[in-house]
Amino acid sequence: MSVAALPELMDQLADLLAAETRLVTAGRVGEIAPMQSEKLRLARLYEQAFKAFDPNNAPASARGPVLAIAAARLAHAATENERALRIGGAATRRLIEMVVDSIKSQQSAVRGYGATRAPSRPAPMRPVAVNRRA
Repeated sequence: MSVAALPELMDQLADLLAAETRLVTAGRVGEIAPMQSEKLRLARLYEQAFKAFDPNNAPASARGPVLAIAAARLAHAATENERALRIGGAATRRLIEMVVDSIKSQQSAVRGYGATRAPSRPAPMRPVAVNRRA
């Protein structure tokens, strides 16, 4: 990967991250799996090109405003992607905790007996809401 292609590579990676972010935000997490190999490939190429980048010897196409714009766009896409993945992961963990808590409360209620010596009724499952827009 040539240093001159660095801005284009950064744009491709930013596009991919933005697409992944849209899918995660829309709750379509299952659709991001096929994107991971391409994201990894682009990230490795970006890392190689960035390590080889020397501003003093780089061609004019890899310096200046084009590179700055691509870098800002990639930074923004990476930040939004990380945020969406972090929020999605936290929501998933919380949902799993709520389901586990509900199951535990139902199991403990079934094991006990009421004042009439009849088995206790399990507690109803608590309602759950997930805000995918946060």
